[in-house]
Amino acid sequence: MSDKTKENRKNQEAKITVEKMSVLERQKRTYLFDLQGFSNKEISKKLGVSLSTVEKDLHQIRTMAKSWFLFLTSNGMAKSLADALVQIDEAQKEFWRMYRNSDDKQIQVKILNSIVDLSMKKKELFWTSKQDPSYFGFGKDHEDQTPSLSILNRTGT
Repeated sequence: MSDKTKENRKNQEAKITVEKMSVLERQKRTYLFDLQGFSNKEISKKLGVSLSTVEKDLHQIRTMAKSWFLFLTSNGMAKSLADALVQIDEAQKEFWRMYRNSDDKQIQVKILNSIVDLSMKKKELFWTSKQDPSYFGFGKDHEDQTPSLSILNRTGT
């Protein structure tokens, strides 16, 4: 086998590895853009993937969340916890829409502070329920990380 063929094979294997590793990252980014109130079509453009990929990612995330909610309720955890998490997500989506539609920097700062506050409340709910929230954008070192600030850094907003 020639050196060029070996190099091409290594490049192809590296590309496949990067693509496989990026699925989880793509799903996280899809979820974060969804939380920011972007439409599925907007998310697909931002991530450079098809609309059906975005829809499949969101379906998988929602299925996982539903399983987690069912786990909570089957173990005597209050359904109100699940409802609170959904309400926080919806409030954050609306705040992100307001942020994008505002030209006033002072208002944008207030909106971002509200988003951070909601993220911290969501993080507290996750840790109270003793679940691992790392899939949903919260790092493992939860004491030192502010979730929505890490979201801002990852999504480039």
